[in-house]
Amino acid sequence: MHRTYLSSARKNPRYSNAMLGARSDIKIRKAKSADATFVADTFRQSWQQAYRGIIPHLHLENMVRRRGADWWMNTIRSVEGLLVLEHSGTLAGYATLGLARTRGPSSGSSTLLSERSWITSTAKW
Repeated sequence: MHRTYLSSARKNPRYSNAMLGARSDIKIRKAKSADATFVADTFRQSWQQAYRGIIPHLHLENMVRRRGADWWMNTIRSVEGLLVLEHSGTLAGYATLGLARTRGPSSGSSTLLSERSWITSTAKW
């Protein structure tokens, strides 16, 4: 998947060789069980920062606590839609994607959480 993505991106005029380089230190791959603690920590920190003051404190803490490393380990084992981002061999973020949880005009959704920026980005299609 990683090589296919970069190969097709290089053919796209929106990307330049300067952006992608001859070799990239960025790798996107399916999450492994060993990634569960990283994903749980990234989820916790990003949600606490993004939703502090928006979601009541106790409700937010309960939501985060339910999605610890064990929950993410089970998720990694049971779904295909959990990817991690590596930069120079170090985990730097993760993304989830799949069918939308609610019915409506969207047929799917994805979320990207980055450890470095702690920004939650959600897209629906």
